[in-house]
Amino acid sequence: MRRQRKSILVVEDHPRQLLALRKVIAGLGVEVVVAGDGAAAKDVLARFVPDLVCVELRLPDSSGYELCELIRGSPAHSSVPVVLLSDHTSPGDRAHAAEVGADAFLVKPVPDEILRARLEELLERPIRGRARAAGES
Repeated sequence: MRRQRKSILVVEDHPRQLLALRKVIAGLGVEVVVAGDGAAAKDVLARFVPDLVCVELRLPDSSGYELCELIRGSPAHSSVPVVLLSDHTSPGDRAHAAEVGADAFLVKPVPDEILRARLEELLERPIRGRARAAGES
């Protein structure tokens, strides 16, 4: 049976930032799945394929770059859009994000309307050749 409601995996270790992201994302009418660090995100990704992943660039146990590379290297997840978020950026961060295959790089705090528009745009992209979780077609 096919999933009807889209889902976004949010990987964020700061409670205040997570609350702000959840508020915007919930307004899109999608399921919000939360992971507080890289290990939790990997566990979630081992169980299902979200429609989009928003990940903090700097996590306590890994980085958003590492998670993006993991997603791009997985046949089941390779076409899932990835948005990297960071409140501390260096000049090379955007370039590195592009190198690892991120679809967007946003600097926090992201105005709600910009975040909403970018996520909607990425969720509406056609899915080509994405392998889905077991039972989905």
